[in-house]
Amino acid sequence: MAKMDEFREEREAMKNAPLKDRLAYFWEYNKLETTIAVVAIISVISIAVTILGKKDVLLEGMILNRFWTEMEGSGCDSISEDYIAYRGLDYDECEIMLNGSQNYFPGNGDKLIEENVNVMQLIAASCAGQALDFIIAEPATLHEFDMGEYFLDLRLVLTEEQMQAYDEYLIYSEINTDVPIMLDITGCEKVEEVYAYKHDTLAFGVIANAPHMEELISFADYLMEGK
Repeated sequence: MAKMDEFREEREAMKNAPLKDRLAYFWEYNKLETTIAVVAIISVISIAVTILGKKDVLLEGMILNRFWTEMEGSGCDSISEDYIAYRGLDYDECEIMLNGSQNYFPGNGDKLIEENVNVMQLIAASCAGQALDFIIAEPATLHEFDMGEYFLDLRLVLTEEQMQAYDEYLIYSEINTDVPIMLDITGCEKVEEVYAYKHDTLAFGVIANAPHMEELISFADYLMEGK
């Protein structure tokens, strides 16, 4: 009973806590649930992939706040096709798995709205199961996710040549201010074609335990092409 009372007191205190503290609390207390959920999800996906003989997956990513359209090739597929052509690979044999169906609203003051909680749970589950390589969104959104320490120091994935070439486009963590965790990809035509907020800065962040780390080197060049 004492532990339950203590838990209730913590939850009550969090209602009036700053957004940063409430986000950190959320990440901490949802690790077990999301890990259990992702194990079940990955098991189902693994069985389906085996049965259906799906294409080789080059990357798994998420584009938040994507502009939704019913038109053929409505964004995510076109990015996958374009990148595979950029790599000189066969689209019949490989693909990029892009989730463009989620919306997140950063800077919500004193409350975590339901949409944001759902996205946070999805990202936590995907990261726990090593089923996510990167997220593309506005920097403000990615900074909020950085409170969960999900993003990789880009110096650990990009080459020295890339770090030098993209130095002016690096965006640094607000928690560890000397650590670059995002690339400013504003102007990437393929992404901006499907992005809802065309005048916003767009950023690309790499998940710390990304399962396709080597492919991310080429994908970063693809996103930064023309910079």
